[in-house]
Amino acid sequence: MKAITFVLFGIILCTAVIIAGCTSQTTSTSAPTRTPTVCPTAAACVCPIPVVTTAPAGSLTVGPTQTLPPKNEVIVNVDQKDIDGKIPVTFGGGDGQNAVKNIKIVLTRVDGSTEVAYLLPEYGQSVILSGTDSRGYEKTAFDRVEVYVNLYSGETYKVIDVLRPYRERA
Repeated sequence: MKAITFVLFGIILCTAVIIAGCTSQTTSTSAPTRTPTVCPTAAACVCPIPVVTTAPAGSLTVGPTQTLPPKNEVIVNVDQKDIDGKIPVTFGGGDGQNAVKNIKIVLTRVDGSTEVAYLLPEYGQSVILSGTDSRGYEKTAFDRVEVYVNLYSGETYKVIDVLRPYRERA
């Protein structure tokens, strides 16, 4: 019976040492740690969204896009703006559909105002953005649409960055 007690005590002691971490202090020469972004609510944003852009927010200058890894490829269609300024954005599925947490769409209008919408990664999901219509603007008014794919792994890819011009009736 005493042997079992010593064995259990040894196991508990080893477990405590493992849980406690290192037994000696070491100095680290690694890069400084980043402080995570805190969002007011989980539904309000996807935290963090590491986005590298060359154009300032609210700009109508398109920037570079990224390609999703082959196993995470999905299809997102940004259709032409209609006569009322509506821009449909549709999720078309793909091999990486199960790896996608959500899709963030940012519309920047000609006046600099922005609209943000989200799509769930379900085939056929769509959202209609309210772009600039022809009232008060030249018929050459362009709106910018950016599409970001947020993966469950925490990575974010800017997959579309396009300008949508005003379209007249045929």
